Amino acid sequence: MPTKKNLKSLKLRALLISGGFLDPGTSDIFMTSRLGGAYMIRNTLEEYNVETEVVDMFESWPDEWAEKYLSDYGRTHWVNIVCISGTFMTNDYVKKISGLVRKHFPRAVILLGSGNPSLKSNHFVNYHVYSYGEKAVIACLENYFLGTPLECEIRGHTKFVNALHNYVSWPKDDYSLKFS
Repeated sequence: MPTKKNLKSLKLRALLISGGFLDPGTSDIFMTSRLGGAYMIRNTLEEYNVETEVVDMFESWPDEWAEKYLSDYGRTHWVNIVCISGTFMTNDYVKKISGLVRKHFPRAVILLGSGNPSLKSNHFVNYHVYSYGEKAVIACLENYFLGTPLECEIRGHTKFVNALHNYVSWPKDDYSLKFS
């Protein structure tokens, strides 16, 4: 009898892009990205055997660095998941970076995480998870790769997932994060 596929049995690799920015008045670096979702999501994905890499402080990179990094990474690494932690990114930057991600990873599923449920559809993004998304991200990936049902609202090209009510991740047993 064939075994049923599950997320842990698939060969998946994720690139997680985290925000953070420079204060233009002082050039101080705000490490908001370390407080954001990319590291929490990475820990969750690794529990499902997904290979991950987090790119930190991405919004503070000059545009040509971001373009070159994504181009080089797309040529040298097979990636089928890209997660953008947009909580501390501006809406304009989210649109710009998701377009670059789609350009360099045309076959990858793109998930955007944020705390803002009112954003409009972004035709580059497959899923927009709002609120704490550790459980919702897994549900999105199971929907995408395995065809399982997903509680979501479809707006244009994007499935909006309310993690606050439909895929509750908090409280947690363990709040520790791995940054290495």
